Amino acid sequence: MRRFYIVANKEKKNVEYDTALIRSYLEEKGCVCAVKETVKKPGPAKYRYTNPEDVPRDTECVIVLGGDGTLLQAARDLSGMDIP
Repeated sequence: MRRFYIVANKEKKNVEYDTALIRSYLEEKGCVCAVKETVKKPGPAKYRYTNPEDVPRDTECVIVLGGDGTLLQAARDLSGMDIP
């Protein structure tokens, strides 16, 4: 895999540092890494964290930084994209 997309929940402790560390590591290995820093949107919304239209079409892997809720919601939001 060479093309990554990071969903980072900014409300979580150290997420900005962890995101930068992962992005730096991947880019040092020659990978492309897009980042979506997000905050949970209150109330009923179609996409609570990540709108699939924001994810580059050539993404091969999504990395989610946050808690269990961030992971589960991002999985729901992106389920139709068939990306690990």
